[in-house]
Amino acid sequence: MPDNRSMMPSFACMVGADAYGTTVRRRPSLFVDQLMPDATLHGAFTRLKQISSPLKPLNALFLVAHVLFDDVAVRERNCNLKSPIGIGLGFEGMFHHNVWLWKAIEGRTRVIVVYSCMAARTSPVMRGTFGDMKYLMGSLAIHTRAHVYAADEPQAANVQTQDVDFGPWEGTLFEFPPSGAPPRPVPEAPYNLSEA
Repeated sequence: MPDNRSMMPSFACMVGADAYGTTVRRRPSLFVDQLMPDATLHGAFTRLKQISSPLKPLNALFLVAHVLFDDVAVRERNCNLKSPIGIGLGFEGMFHHNVWLWKAIEGRTRVIVVYSCMAARTSPVMRGTFGDMKYLMGSLAIHTRAHVYAADEPQAANVQTQDVDFGPWEGTLFEFPPSGAPPRPVPEAPYNLSEA
């Protein structure tokens, strides 16, 4: 009897529901989980665990969601600045205070590619604040033991009825290693959603 895991997809994609109706086309190699605003990360992680294991991890998990903004107090300037502070996935979202939840899928994917505007943007005055997106992406890499790829500029996307195409990366793409070492600029991620 064949092992069911041998027939499982090599890639997965978590898509945050949005006003544009962004969807990702399902295909045999790609498991797609469309997260509505009331969907929990726990539920999404449970579904990912059904198609992966630490012994047979996914090649890549793609995160397609909008960045969330808020005003962040900046002491050096004695003011508030609007800054990216997290990623809008499901009910909880991904923020500094809850990125540890992603430990639930530790070792279940080799790579996480974040398709989100400014997911790796940290202006100098935001370092060490909850607007430090590089810290957030680095924490995601550590908790999941995956190499995380995210860019520092807004990402253009061609949103169609049944699929989305991001095309080339805008800005600088960074690799965040699971070791916690500083991120490094890279020309491309090892996997691209449109090719999965």
